[in-house]
Amino acid sequence: MNIFPPNMLRRLQNLEDLQIRNCNSVEEVFEVRQANVDEIYEKGSTQSKFLNLVSPLKLKHVWTSNLEAISTFQNLRQVEIFKCKTLKSLFPISVTKSLEQLESLCINDCGLMEEIVALEEELEIATKFVFPRITSLSLQLLPGLKYFYLGKHTSEWPSLKILTIHKCNKVRIVASNELSFPNTYGLDHHVPVQQPLFLIQKTDASTSEAEEKNGVDNDSKED
Repeated sequence: MNIFPPNMLRRLQNLEDLQIRNCNSVEEVFEVRQANVDEIYEKGSTQSKFLNLVSPLKLKHVWTSNLEAISTFQNLRQVEIFKCKTLKSLFPISVTKSLEQLESLCINDCGLMEEIVALEEELEIATKFVFPRITSLSLQLLPGLKYFYLGKHTSEWPSLKILTIHKCNKVRIVASNELSFPNTYGLDHHVPVQQPLFLIQKTDASTSEAEEKNGVDNDSKED
């Protein structure tokens, strides 16, 4: 039911490329519980750079969601997720904050995915996500996707050059730099609240110039 049970990650520190295909009983990839976080830290971060998941039909979690701050996956450079039909979110917030080396993220045909980063708790202050090296972000065939992260947050993507959003029918507003957060907690779930997929924080006055230079490919955006 899981690929890496507790205490196994510390034995695989040199693993760089992980591919999981058509493993129909797998529900979780990395079972990193608080009990074995200290053991992983002693060995340092894993060398995992490439993660590719294709058609694990019962997958519920890639990482355990109840983690405290952890940076064991900070070397990840490329993540590709295809046809994970039962996956509702990809990253726990604790893993997301350590993805400083991530260069490419592709999520394709995951019908139940609602958010990319799981909301673990309702924080009063906004969380800031920074992805300094991501150049390509592709979100395709995600009919349930509504949010990048439901909680209060901003994000920075200074190196992003290619953005593809295709058949994500619940995404009506792709990006906004409006740094206000409607208080949706406690509202009836049937109340429609229009939110952008990304809340972007511009870092300086040269951002617009950089955007023109780099360009953003979102021609495949479909409502």
